[in-house]
Amino acid sequence: MFSRVRGFLSCQNYSHTATPAITLPSSGSANFAGVEYPLLPLDQHTPLLFQWFER
Repeated sequence: MFSRVRGFLSCQNYSHTATPAITLPSSGSANFAGVEYPLLPLDQHTPLLFQWFER
């Protein structure tokens, strides 16, 4: 089974071009289910879970 997976992966054409996975809106906010959410910068010193509850 692993040899088949290796064979499949070796046949893949990997392109190393930098393409963004997502595009962020330039407005500074995101809309989800009709609710507008501000896109705020993350604090590197505070755990993400705490930042989520504070907002």
